[in-house]
Amino acid sequence: MSTPQKIWSLLLAITTAIVAVMLNQSDPTDPVSSYRLKAETLETEKTALLTKVDELSLERRQLDVKVTSLEKQVRISKGDFSEQETKTQVPAQKQPRTGTATGTRTEEANASSDGETPFAKAVSALTSRAGDLNRKFQAMPDKDIPELQYLDEGDWLHLAKAANLDSEAGVRKALADARQQAKVRFAPFLRIALASFLTANNLQPPISMAQLRPFLSVLVDDATLSRYQIITDPTGKQKLGSSTYISEVLPLVDPELDSYFEIGVNGWTSVALGQTYTERG
Repeated sequence: MSTPQKIWSLLLAITTAIVAVMLNQSDPTDPVSSYRLKAETLETEKTALLTKVDELSLERRQLDVKVTSLEKQVRISKGDFSEQETKTQVPAQKQPRTGTATGTRTEEANASSDGETPFAKAVSALTSRAGDLNRKFQAMPDKDIPELQYLDEGDWLHLAKAANLDSEAGVRKALADARQQAKVRFAPFLRIALASFLTANNLQPPISMAQLRPFLSVLVDDATLSRYQIITDPTGKQKLGSSTYISEVLPLVDPELDSYFEIGVNGWTSVALGQTYTERG
């Protein structure tokens, strides 16, 4: 069964469970306490099913990334992807789309003397900037965080395009933006793991981040887990869908620019410069 079919099956199961409870509640002889118990049971089942939907959606995204990576490896096996592939593919773009000599002359006019079109040059320049940004972290390991490993190629290119690496202030902001995006990528893994743990343990909270490891859908090393901690409100006050949530361990790498993350079963929040952003799962 494909991932979309699994998701639709789970949504159908949720709807069926709701209808079943509604039919049972039509029995006038059933006591109120029984209704409450059924409602609580249904809510627990609903949370488990929705969590499974999230896991399947995440699984599908991960498979898409793997497919893209495999396609890239195939291209690399045929030649140097970073330079040779670009240079060998670009001349093919000189073929006129209309089949006329005019189209050929137009393409050749847009190509530089080394055979690269403006598009190829722009991509090459952006890739180079992404490499420069990554090297900034290598030169300043104290500005690095382990969550950076969860950034993909698209993230690095996007960050590189917006980065100003020509000034100290620009580099500082670019590194903070990269750390922010890395935590945005990692937060959903923690959210799903926390929700799955609570469901599997009858809503009993974990006492350490290590207990979430079996519920994480990606490999997470100790250095990454150590940057977060489990928080349980003793009064039962809920935050992001539960009285138990995950918070980032302070201090931040750059307190003036970095965001502080909190992750719950229903989403996550980031706070920076007095402003809060919430992402619902």
